[in-house]
Amino acid sequence: MTASISVCTLLLSLNVQQSFASDVRMACKTDGVIPDIEGLYIEEARNILFSYGWKPRDGEEVNDMGDEKFWFSYLLEVTPELIFCGRVCSYAYENKGAYLEVSTIYEGTVSAVEGWCKI
Repeated sequence: MTASISVCTLLLSLNVQQSFASDVRMACKTDGVIPDIEGLYIEEARNILFSYGWKPRDGEEVNDMGDEKFWFSYLLEVTPELIFCGRVCSYAYENKGAYLEVSTIYEGTVSAVEGWCKI
């Protein structure tokens, strides 16, 4: 009886681990876990990204907004990774091998997250 319980426990454990592994989104093959931040406010999403090792990129370096950046200077002070802000605001992050772009509706909740490999 104990042998069958142990086998069942092992199989259940393997299924849980396999299920977890298939739910994880990566920005680039095995680099850059993309946490589930959709629906969160950008302030909370940023903290979660930082805890996963993502670093903010310089938004002006990614996309020099020209004169538009003056409209968003108050946002750039708090979120220097801001790339653009209109109906959708975009923020840029990176880690050692990947980039991540986070989009929000205005300065509100995260609506999309996309990652890709550094070249």
